Amino acid sequence: MEQKPNIHEYTSYRAYLQSHYEDSKKKNPSWSYEAWARKLGLKNNTSILKIIHGQREAGPAIAQKFSEYFKFDVDERVYFEDLIRLSKSKKDPRLAVALMYKMMKQYPQSKVRFLNDKEFSAISHWWFYVIRQMTRLKGFKNDPQWISRKLHFHVAPKEIKKAIEILQELKLLTIENGSLKITKERLNTSDDIASEAVKRFHEEMIENAKQAVRSVPVLERQISGVTLAVSEEDVPKAKQIIKEFEEKFSKLINSKNANTVYQLNTQFFPLLKKGVKENENN
Repeated sequence: MEQKPNIHEYTSYRAYLQSHYEDSKKKNPSWSYEAWARKLGLKNNTSILKIIHGQREAGPAIAQKFSEYFKFDVDERVYFEDLIRLSKSKKDPRLAVALMYKMMKQYPQSKVRFLNDKEFSAISHWWFYVIRQMTRLKGFKNDPQWISRKLHFHVAPKEIKKAIEILQELKLLTIENGSLKITKERLNTSDDIASEAVKRFHEEMIENAKQAVRSVPVLERQISGVTLAVSEEDVPKAKQIIKEFEEKFSKLINSKNANTVYQLNTQFFPLLKKGVKENENN
């Protein structure tokens, strides 16, 4: 195996595995998941595909095979295994935060950033943001059952109740005259910092958008896209334009007489790999 990617530059073990596969395929067009499975000593490529596509997590046996395949040293192996544990802790913010804290201390060169468990929950779960905005609506009820029934995508009432409690603890919601009200407080999430919580929020919202394509009538949604050729030098400018648009859009559309809550997802990402030479396929 040629030089492996630096595991400490990743906050997702799946992204690490996918990067290795893509790099190997670029260097050797005949490389395949089947070939990789043989290298790992697996009967077929099913396990690799299910892991990379998020259909299952890597168990101890296959994690050991990956560690041996990549020839990880002790620190790399432990970090890789921690990334697997982090992925498995999606429903347990306290465990996820404990793992991130450990990884931040042991591997300061990694991209993991530390949040406490309440901040992690508030940033990573899409319904926290929705509940905050719902308090602006006329007729809003501070009732987890009522809120759960209103949501287009299912969230259990117990999760709603927990979210309201956390939002109040973080001073993102408050009680005024017996009613739940949004505050001016904000959680600070710096641009381009590889926070696991922010990643999970975007993953959840993108999944909601995928479902909306099928479940929400066309007249009630706007999902479109454009594919264009750009200069890499213009990417920072493009990101700034998108950010300015989002801020302007929010100011123009954020109505005092709102009666529902919408999500605007702006997605701008490369469709080509970096470093491919023009004459590579010649």
